[in-house]
Amino acid sequence: MSLIDTGCVGQVSSVHLAALGPNTSIFNFIFQHFTFLGSATCNLLAGVSTRASSAEAQKTQQHQASQLLNHALFLAVTFGVAVCVLMEVLAPQLLALMGTGPEYLKPALVYLRIRALSAPAVLILIVGQGACLGRQDATTPLQVNTMAAAFNLIGDALFTLYLGWGVAGAAWATLISQ
Repeated sequence: MSLIDTGCVGQVSSVHLAALGPNTSIFNFIFQHFTFLGSATCNLLAGVSTRASSAEAQKTQQHQASQLLNHALFLAVTFGVAVCVLMEVLAPQLLALMGTGPEYLKPALVYLRIRALSAPAVLILIVGQGACLGRQDATTPLQVNTMAAAFNLIGDALFTLYLGWGVAGAAWATLISQ
C-alpha cells in the first residue's frame, strides 16, 4: 500500500512525497509489532484443525477453532482501536520522533491521522491471514491482498492524481482499500 501511495503522491508533490517517508516507517514499525496475532492464530488453528475421527470430534474441533478465532478477532479490534487512538493523539510526537521537518509536518499529520483510522482493519486482516494459513489456505490471503492493492491503486489514481488531493487522497485510498 505504501509503495502505491509513494508512486502516486510522487507524481503530485515532492513535499507530500517527503511527508510519506516518516509515515511509512511509523506504520511499518507499529504493525510489525502485531504480527504475533497472525502467527498465534495460525499456530493455534493449525493445532485444532487435525483430522477428527468422529462427527462429534469434528464438531468439538470446529467449536474450538471458532472460539480461538473469536478471541483473536476481539484482540485485533481492541488493539486496533487502541493503536488508532494513540496514533491520533500522539501524531505530532511520532512524526517529531521520526525527524519530520517543519515544512513536511502538516501533510505528514494529514496522512497519519487519516491512515491511523485503518488500524483495526489492518489487525483484523493480520488475524484473517493467520486463520487462513492455519487452515492451509494460502490462496485466500493472496486474493484479498491482490484485491486490496488493486483498490488502493484505483483509489490513489482517482483521489491523488485525478482529484488532486495529494497525500490526503493517498491516505483515504489506503484506508478504504484496507
